[in-house]
Amino acid sequence: MSSETPIFTQKHLKHLIRQLKNQQNDVFSYAPGGDFFDEVIASIGPSPTFLIEEIVTRGIKEVIDEDSRIDLVEQPDFFGYGEKLIKLPERQVVKVEVASLEHMRIQQDTLVQNHIKQIRAFLRHHDGIVVPIIRAMQEMNLRTAGEALRILQNNQTL
Repeated sequence: MSSETPIFTQKHLKHLIRQLKNQQNDVFSYAPGGDFFDEVIASIGPSPTFLIEEIVTRGIKEVIDEDSRIDLVEQPDFFGYGEKLIKLPERQVVKVEVASLEHMRIQQDTLVQNHIKQIRAFLRHHDGIVVPIIRAMQEMNLRTAGEALRILQNNQTL
């Protein structure tokens, strides 16, 4: 038998985190030092010396972010939606499958707030960058956006 420490990659860690997340049937905290965090550390094994808290924290955050991300698809997918996570206040989450009405209202509010942020970002990008470039290209008969950008940058520093 080999006494070497097994290599435990970020991919393995995220797989383990997903397995443990799928076993949760209630609201759970993913904050460092919380029960879920301790469960992940304990599941790694008796000598997780090769893992530091920062790596586990990042791994948990990535899985939570990925599994709470809403896919914008043409047709609603009620089959896969139950496995999605809803982010709650104080770094807590719950699977949609076991979410209460209150949790679903938090999800609804989060979706609306995120959509508003996206619209604002779109408007800032469209009105603040794309439109001025097009306007400069048309007004000055420029061939490339790069020419317009240089002019706009020079005007901005004046």
